[in-house]
This record gives sequence, structure tokens and C-alpha cells, in this order.
Amino acid sequence: MRKEVKPSFDERNFTSILHIDRNLFDFKKLRNFAKEKSLLEKPDIHVTIIGRETGELIKKDIERLPDFTQLVKKIKKLLEIQWKIYPINKTYFISKTYKEYCNEKRKSLVQFIEMPAIGGFYKKLNEILQMNLKTPIPHVTLFANSTRKETRLRGIGIYSKKQFKNLKPKLIK
Repeated sequence: MRKEVKPSFDERNFTSILHIDRNLFDFKKLRNFAKEKSLLEKPDIHVTIIGRETGELIKKDIERLPDFTQLVKKIKKLLEIQWKIYPINKTYFISKTYKEYCNEKRKSLVQFIEMPAIGGFYKKLNEILQMNLKTPIPHVTLFANSTRKETRLRGIGIYSKKQFKNLKPKLIK
């Protein structure tokens, strides 16, 4: 099954997400496992195109590029490509400790998706920015929790296969 979606872009943080219809995912099959792990069901489902860490890298490097306004326009135009997602029947339990946030511990159930346009998007984004940003692993966070109340429903950014492997994921289905 596939679904066409439109992204949002946060100019201040250089981040972008695609909101996705939650009916594309089978929450019922995961609720018991999520309950055992004290995970909360996310009411809003999205896939991150440009995440927080990538946005921070862009912001740090942006001063060397001419014409900020034109750059933002180019990124917005690039985001207008046709985005399609194909859910993959692989869901993983992952957890991570964020030392920079007083050892906050987050845990999530993430489901992989195929997003054919993501590779080409990052190739063109890297050309525009004259950078070498990594293409993130397309996934959605279905359930999450944290030791910090204000980030209870925040997922765990996955920016590479190596990083994902280091999270020691447990395949659920």
C-alpha cells in the first residue's frame, strides 16, 4: 500500500517532516508489546525528511553560502517532489540514552518504510548546500516514551544504518 504526502519545512531549524495517515500502520498488533514496555501511542505519525541533527549541521554551515533567502526557496522547491511511502512489515524496539539531556532515556517502536524519493532528495540537497549529508533511514515512530515528561512522545532520530545497529534493535514483527 502506498500513500502520497506533502512535507512541511521549518525555516528556523532547517527541518522537514511528512505527516502520514496512521491507518497505514497496524497499531493493534503492537499494543500489547507497547504496554509491556510502558510505551505511549503517538497520536501524530510522521516521517522525518530533515531531522534535528541534520538541520543543526545545515545551520552551522549556512553562513558560507550566498543568499539565504534563495537557499530556503530552493530547499522548499526541492521538497515539492512527489513523496510516496510504502510501509514495510518490520517493526523494531529501540532505546537510547541522551547524555546531553541529563541522561534522558528514550524508547520507541519504529516501523521501517520505503521512500523511493529520499535518496534523490539528499543528492540534490547536498548539491544545493555543497555538503555531504547522510540519507536517513526512513521510518515512523508508532509508540514512544521517555524519562523526561516533556519528550515522552518524541522518537529517536536514526541517521544511518550504523547508528541504527548501535541502538541494538529488537525485531518485533
